[in-house]
This record gives sequence, C-alpha cells and structure tokens, in this order.
Amino acid sequence: DGAHNPDKMKALVGAIQEIWPERKVIVVLAIKNDKNATEMIDILKPLAQKFILTGYRVVMDQGEIVSYDTDDLAALMGQKRKVIIINDPLKAYDEAVNKTAGKDLILATGSLYLLGLIQKKINS
Repeated sequence: DGAHNPDKMKALVGAIQEIWPERKVIVVLAIKNDKNATEMIDILKPLAQKFILTGYRVVMDQGEIVSYDTDDLAALMGQKRKVIIINDPLKAYDEAVNKTAGKDLILATGSLYLLGLIQKKINS
C-alpha cells in the first residue's frame, strides 16, 4: 500500500483491521527520509506481528531519493519491539514471503518508491 504519511497510514490500518481482523500481518517497511516516521510507526505497531525494515536509494531526474536508514527506523521502534533489518528491499520482501504462514498478510508500505521496487519483482 502507498501509505506514506500518518493520515494515510491510519486509514490503511483501519481498513486492514476491518477487513482482516483475525489475520497476522508482516510489515515490510521503508519510509522516505523526509516523512514523519515516528508517527507512522506508532500507527503500525498494534497491527504488525513482525516488522521487516528495509530501505532504498532511487535516482530520479530531480536527484536522489533516499529512505530512512534502517537502524534509525529500528531505534524508533523501541527496545521492546523485535525487528528484522534487511537493507535490500527485494530481499526484505522475499523474507516476508518466507515468514508467512497460511493466512498471514504481507503489507509493504511507507513509500511509493518501495512499492515500485517490489512491484517490478512481482511482475518479473
């Protein structure tokens, strides 16, 4: 999902809780480095069974677009939250697929750039 700010993240979490209330959710998360990561993570925490943190660096015509560093995102999670850090977004997605069991959901979110990278993998 392309939720990349707190309002969109609230809507996303609400929709998932309404549509799939019994499902465990594995979150693959990367957030562009100019976004409110703290609030977005706080919104996701109650939903996520597991977090797989990743990042990206995309070169566009207007310059380089970079996500938060995965260690910085992990620090925002707090010490009680266990996370997996996989800096390569495609490997992070593969790890989520490998961690799912039966009806678990994989939620890749936090950035449209992350989704673009994963979508290319799924379509290939």
